[in-house]
Parts: sequence; C-alpha cells; structure tokens
Amino acid sequence: MANNKDETNFEILGVELTHQTDGDPIIEEMLLKAEEHRLAGRVEQAKTLFQDVLKMMPEHAEANYALGLIASGTHEEEALLRFECAVLAKPEEEQHWVSYIESLVKSGAMDSAADALDLGMKYGLRPNTAQALAEKFTASYDINRIGFLIHTLEMVNHYASVWDLLPEGSFDVLLYGDAAETVPAFFENWKCNVVNAEDVIRSGNRYLYLVSNHPVDLSGTPMIKKLGCISVRFMYAAGKLRHNLSKWNNLYDVILCFGPYHANLFLENTDAVVAQMGYPRFDRYFTQQPDMAALYAQYACEPAKKTVVWLPTWKALSSVSHFDAEISALTDRYNVVVKLHPLMPDSEPERVEALRQHHFTHLITDTSDNLPLYQIADFMLFDYGGPPLAGIYTNKNFILLNVEAAAADELTGEDSPDITIRRHLVNVNSGDKAIAELLADSSLWEQQDPVRRALRKTYFAPYYGFSSNVAANALLNLKYMVGKGGSH
Repeated sequence: MANNKDETNFEILGVELTHQTDGDPIIEEMLLKAEEHRLAGRVEQAKTLFQDVLKMMPEHAEANYALGLIASGTHEEEALLRFECAVLAKPEEEQHWVSYIESLVKSGAMDSAADALDLGMKYGLRPNTAQALAEKFTASYDINRIGFLIHTLEMVNHYASVWDLLPEGSFDVLLYGDAAETVPAFFENWKCNVVNAEDVIRSGNRYLYLVSNHPVDLSGTPMIKKLGCISVRFMYAAGKLRHNLSKWNNLYDVILCFGPYHANLFLENTDAVVAQMGYPRFDRYFTQQPDMAALYAQYACEPAKKTVVWLPTWKALSSVSHFDAEISALTDRYNVVVKLHPLMPDSEPERVEALRQHHFTHLITDTSDNLPLYQIADFMLFDYGGPPLAGIYTNKNFILLNVEAAAADELTGEDSPDITIRRHLVNVNSGDKAIAELLADSSLWEQQDPVRRALRKTYFAPYYGFSSNVAANALLNLKYMVGKGGSH
C-alpha cells in the first residue's frame, strides 16, 4: 500500500493529512465501473465495487468519497465518516472539503465545520468556494432564538414556568406530531412565535439553540439536528433509567437535569455540558397557596374526605388493570382522583375502557398539568416513571404499586430510580390488598417522611420554588456554556 501513496504527511491542528497519488490499474478499472453503476442509479452494484476497493486500499480517497455521496441524505453519520476519510487521504481535492464541511453542518457539528473551513483554505479550498461555504454556514443558524420542540401538548406543562421568565421574542415554539394542529392562540400568554417544525425543515433554516425532551425522530438525520445547531435536552422525568440514558443523549450539547444523581450519570456517559436545574414545573407547589375550594370543585371532591390521587404510567409498567378494583373501593372513604398517562387513552383504549367500569371520584384522560393533583392530594399512588420521583420532590405521602417483572423492562433496569426507591419506601403487590390499611396507618407516614427527604437530596437540586429561574438563566446563557456552537 505504501507504493500507492506519497508519504508526505501534514500535522495541522492535530489532524494528519496525507496526499494520495493515483492507484494501480486494477483499482482504476474498478473505480470506473463503480462510477458507471452509480451514475446509472445502480446503487448496490456501485457500493459493492467501491467497498471492494476499500478492502484493497482502505484509505482510498475516491472510493470513500463516492460511498459518502451514496450515503448522504439517508445515512448521514456514514456519509460524514466517508467524506472525512476522503479529505484526510486527498486534501488537495476541493470537492472533498466541500462535501465534508456541508456534512458537518448537516450533523450539527458547527465547531468542527468552522475548524474544517479554516483548515481547508490552507489546502484544497479556493477563496470563492470558502466564501460560499461560510455564507451557507452562517445561514444554517440564522434563527438566532431558542426553539422549543413540542411533539405533544404534555410538554407545555414542563416548559410553561420557564417560558414565563424568558424575554418576549427570545424563543419560538415548534409544533410537530400530535401537537402540529394546535392553534397558535393556545400559546398567546407567552408572546412567542408558533411555527410548524416541518416548515422550518423545508426552509433549510435552523435555530441556534433547540430545546427538546428527547430527539423525537431518529430516522435519517435526527430531527433535532435538522431543526437546531446546538441541542439542549430538558429532562422531563426522573424514572425509567434505561430510557433516560439512551444513546441518543450523545446528540445533545447541553443537558438540563434534575439533580446530582442524573448529573453524574450524564457526565459519565456523554460529552454534554450538564447543569442541574431542579424541577421547574413544580415551582408553584412551593410558592403558591392553592385555592382548595376551587380544586375540590374542579375534581368533584368532597371537602370532608381526604383525597387519594392515582397517577399510573402506561404500557407494561402500568398499574392499570392490576389495582383497579382495589383503588375504586377506596371511594367509600376517600375522594379518589385518577389521571392516566397522556398517551394511554389513544394507545391502550381497551385498558382505559375497562378502568371506566369502576367508580372513581374523577377520571382524567387529557394532557392537563399534574401540579394541581399534587396540591389536592393527601395521599398518592404511583407505579413507575416520573410521578413517584415528583412525589419525593414534593414530599407527598405515597404508596408504590408494583408490577411484575418491572425491573426487567426495557425502560427501567435494576438501577432505575423508580425501582431502587422501593428498597426504602412502602410498596405493595396487587395481591396484597393492603392499600386501605396502609393509608390509615399514621405511624407509617411519620416514618416515611425523613426517608423521602433523604432521597430528595439524592435526586434533586435544592431549588424548591425557583428551579424555573435556574433553567431560564441557563438557557439565556447557553453561548457561555457551549461556545460558538455545534457538538460539544
């Protein structure tokens, strides 16, 4: 292989560039046939021949470049890798730099794109080409505001208290999926622009900063990279650890999380800037005196009775259908308010209909905010996901409802907080029929209070009542957290 390559190397900014000469006749013939296939639309035949070339000469510039062209638009990570190999092998070829830089911009690696532009001008990039790329680079994030991706209206409950603190005109709401048809008037309290995420993608523009709770769509180029240059994850639930630590976290440049436990895990598993914000959506729990008469009326509760609130999750981890009759029986003594996971009514209508056959004081199936339910509750019932951790944050008296094999679920795992807190907090199985007895045991709740307070220090930063201020300040100072942009 050394005979096919000029061994003049260039060490620039820690990148080794190697000038590559023409290959041998056999390789040249294979390249010609492969390119004929590619231009004729015979993609698989072309890929096979280009890959055969790489088996003989792994760093071959033209073969890597052609495979990058084939992958571009459908497999952007592979395309970027191929273009990078082409640039390293043959840096004097201008088009290699053009495709490489454009691929970096597509992937959201704006820092790397800027560095590649500077480096390319020392090798194969002509001044006019570099200028055109620089203009495209600048245009790629010409929306110099924060975008919040909303794929379900449930996310409004998480962001609203932060939006209240952001300056008018500093952010836009991007609607997608189930939220796409929401009328802009729904967001009029915040004096923000409301746009369709698909329209933004079609325009070719991107937000300098994009906030989301997860990537939403990972097909092809991830949606958050199509919409924004710097990706910010706003954590929305503290349970289901396997989901929370998914590999897609590596797409984020900044992660705003609840507290020390998750901060340490994100620092260990990602290269993102990690900031602890507490739990913004519950600020009003600590600062607002609730109108209890209005809450009782809203949920059809009798003021003379104590109130039990059941907040089950959905799918395999849901306690719905396991505890329905036992919880319904509590209505003889308590107000029993049930709010289903917002995705459950559409995804599991049969379970919801079966639940409706039981009597409850009030059953909620919409995306309304959970905060009033934490305010009205004397006792709460949880299974898995975020609500039980929110119960710790708000220091509510609650019972954990167990579902068989929950620790083995693909979303949780043995170390998931909604699993491990069961070592310290009262929990029951569906066959125990113990809920009514436990609710009436005042000594139990005296014992559980200090346990919950200790767990709260583990999972949450102590910004009770002003977490939204912390989150808003972080978002308004992102430029200091991540620099000029791109993958951090």
